[in-house]
Amino acid sequence: MKKIIVLLMAILTVTLCACANENESKTSEVKDVTVQSDYTQYEYEALKRVSEIIVKAEIQDDLSEKNSIIEKDSDDPESVSGFSAVREVKILDVYAGKEKIKAGDTIKIIEDAAMDGGYYYHGENYESLKKGAEYILFLNKDNAAGEYSIISADNGKVCTSDFEDMKDLNEENFEVAVKTLVEFNSDLDDKEKSRIIEGNVYRSTNKEALRKEVELPSGVMKYNYTNKGIAVTLK
Repeated sequence: MKKIIVLLMAILTVTLCACANENESKTSEVKDVTVQSDYTQYEYEALKRVSEIIVKAEIQDDLSEKNSIIEKDSDDPESVSGFSAVREVKILDVYAGKEKIKAGDTIKIIEDAAMDGGYYYHGENYESLKKGAEYILFLNKDNAAGEYSIISADNGKVCTSDFEDMKDLNEENFEVAVKTLVEFNSDLDDKEKSRIIEGNVYRSTNKEALRKEVELPSGVMKYNYTNKGIAVTLK
C-alpha cells in the first residue's frame, strides 16, 4: 500500500486559517494552522513491512522557514496547496535497512509540517519533530521527492525521549507506539515482547489492575493482560 499524501480538504488560505485559530493567534506570534489530512493507517506489522528503514534518530535542527517547502496555488498565490519540511537527523541505531544506512550517519528526512510567514502548518493532531529529541522513525521513499519521509505522519514516528507526543495519539497509533517501544526500546524477554506485539494493545481506562511494568528511556509502562487485550498506561 502506498502512503496517501496530505490532502487539503478545502482551499487553505492564510486569512481563513488565521480566523480558524483566532484564539491561539492572540497569544502567540506563531499562528497554528491545522490541516485536515487523510493518511493510510497501518497496523504495526504492516508498518514495518512498508518501511525501507527503521531507525532511532536524534533531531538536529528546528522546524523553520529555511527548511520548509510551501506550495502555493497557481490560481491564488495567497493560498497554500501543500507543505512539508526537510529535517536533519542523526542516526543512533538501525533496526531495519542496515544495508542502506548505519549508526552515526546524518541524513535528511521529510515530515508533514512547515513554517511560513509566522504560520505553522501541520496535519491534524501531528506535532513536528523537536530538536534534540529522539525518535524511532519508520521511513520510506514513497514520495515525489524520492527522499526518506516519515510514513503516514504520527503512524510512523514514536518519541523515545518522553511520552508527551503519545498523549493525543488515536488508539491505532497508540498501539503502534507501544509495540514499537516494547520491541526496540525495552529489556523485556523475547517471549514477553512477542506476547505484547501480537496482542491487542489499548489505553487503560484506569479500571484495570496494572500489575506489570517495564522501564523505558521515556518513562514507565504499566500493563496487564485482560479479556480485551493488553491494557497499558504510560507514565
